[in-house]
This record gives sequence, structure tokens and C-alpha cells, in this order.
Amino acid sequence: MTKGEKLELIAAFETGYSRVEELIVGAGSEELRFVPPVRDAWSINDFLVHFLDADISLAFRARHCDR
Repeated sequence: MTKGEKLELIAAFETGYSRVEELIVGAGSEELRFVPPVRDAWSINDFLVHFLDADISLAFRARHCDR
């Protein structure tokens, strides 16, 4: 991967959450806690926490993979 390609991926990653923000802006706590009647379903809040956790894990790995 070239440095330019890497920088493009980083830029895309940095702006990736803007779409998620657009979708949840104005959502109330009841909406965020809603769990659909599907086996093992997650609430929107569960997904958001998972995204944050994955983001933190990826950032940690990205910082340490160049060493």
C-alpha cells in the first residue's frame, strides 16, 4: 500500500461516522434502547457501543502495526 492510499483510507475512516451521526441525531433514549423482536437482536445503542469499541480497537492496532 502506498502512502497516498493509506492516507485516503485514513481520511475515509475519519469521516465514516458522520453518516451514523446523521441517522441518530434527534433520537431519544427510548428509540436508542429499542430492541426488535428478533432472536439475539441488538438495540441501536448496543450497535453504537460496538462501533465505538471497534473504532478504539482498530485505532490501537493501526498505531502499533507500523512498529
